[in-house]
Amino acid sequence: MKKAFSILLTCLLCLVFSVVAQTLSIQEKVEGRNFPSICSMVTINYNLPLHVSANENTAYHDIMWAYLYALKFSRVDGRIQLVGNPEITAIHDPGGDPIKNSVREHEGIRSYNPNLVFMVPLPTRAVGTRSFHYRDLFGEIPWLRDTAGNFISGKDQGPSNRIDFSHPHYIDMLVEMAVAVDNHEFYDGVIFDSFGLGANILPHLTLAEEEGVRIEILRRIREAVSDNFLILASGYDSNAKILAPYINGIYMESYRAKDYDYKLQGLKKIEQSLFWAENSLQAPLINCLEAEGIAQESPKSPRNQQWMRLFTTLSLTHSDGYVVYTMGVQSEPHQHDAEFQHPHPHVNHLTDTNFGHGNDPLGVNHGHSHHHYWYDFYDAELGRPMGEKAQLYENQEGLFIREFTNGWAVYNRSGKGQIIKLPAKSSGVESGITAIEHTIPDLDGEIFLKAPVMVADLNGDEVVNVLDLVIVAGAFGVENASHADVNADGMVNILDLVSVAQEMQ
Repeated sequence: MKKAFSILLTCLLCLVFSVVAQTLSIQEKVEGRNFPSICSMVTINYNLPLHVSANENTAYHDIMWAYLYALKFSRVDGRIQLVGNPEITAIHDPGGDPIKNSVREHEGIRSYNPNLVFMVPLPTRAVGTRSFHYRDLFGEIPWLRDTAGNFISGKDQGPSNRIDFSHPHYIDMLVEMAVAVDNHEFYDGVIFDSFGLGANILPHLTLAEEEGVRIEILRRIREAVSDNFLILASGYDSNAKILAPYINGIYMESYRAKDYDYKLQGLKKIEQSLFWAENSLQAPLINCLEAEGIAQESPKSPRNQQWMRLFTTLSLTHSDGYVVYTMGVQSEPHQHDAEFQHPHPHVNHLTDTNFGHGNDPLGVNHGHSHHHYWYDFYDAELGRPMGEKAQLYENQEGLFIREFTNGWAVYNRSGKGQIIKLPAKSSGVESGITAIEHTIPDLDGEIFLKAPVMVADLNGDEVVNVLDLVIVAGAFGVENASHADVNADGMVNILDLVSVAQEMQ
């Protein structure tokens, strides 16, 4: 009976979530989510059990680089629109209807997480020559060519050609693609990869000229789409400031190997950039922090989990944004553990050639770039932020704390371990310790969840047991006996005994 009730409740919740997902505005999705909030750049969690469906896996995240599924950009009646893509459908569902397939996939994902934000990347650097989603537009894309007239290859995965996104016709195309995304019920915004970086992408323009083109593209898109439509660009504050009037967030790819190192000055730079973006960009805010793991170690090694906690709590204390800690593998030799499997019952990730493992199961000659594990730390139910961002604990330099509805996030880069005293008894997600005072190691972070108030602990010994039942029994039938009226209905009776019994340990 209990199992049947659980199944019925699950079905009802899925039905409710499905209805809610269709009615939530973009603002409500961004503001209604739980923290920590996890972002992902077109990839899933590679260590979830195989019984977790692909849709449920996707729904663990709160913002995703887009799932076009069986859709593609195509010109219809003179305008670019998102339409059904039979090429994709033929691969996954021969004879199926592409539109119905996409509807089914998106509704399935949103039934698990109605607050999930879907973002569609618009190509400015390059487009893969095998891309199903942009193939109909290849004939009118102004490709970059060398002096001999040959295509200039891109750096995207697989064969690709670079684009001259400064061409007036392509600017028009980008605006039309953004409007097509805005008009579609599945999607919430667009992403521009490598668009906020302070470096030249186009060889025939100066940096200033290229920045002017970027501004024109974003200005025109912002004018053409609805008010809460989201625009995300990669970059840091130092090179995204010119885009600030037009974008809702920056995607901060902080790599270990570059100048965004994870020493003190590098961490300060990330903090400052994230805090700047939270106070300078357009609402609804969707800032995303991606930190890079230690490639030579298992994603679940002690050091990788420490850095994951540090960046998760850095994001929580300095922003209302999203965060993810990747495997960090570009092309380094690395190891795979038993958890590293594609979450599909018929695909073993260790032998899947799509991910570089076909002839190299130990992983020497391929990368995992933005791939990531799901950490138990992400499952903490912190709720919504209540405290101010970037607040120091008792003015201690490098020790940050922020309150949420269900607890606190603490981030420590002060140079030494720190002892903090919280306003209420709380449990550390990593430590498992329930107390008021807690120790935070240097270069680490912790989430503390408020300990549940035990209403049935009538004698105050911090445990609910038979002694509390005795107190209720002693006041049985008494009106307004507040010390034993557990359910506060004005009378001590059998219902109060049941309430105590349900909380007994």
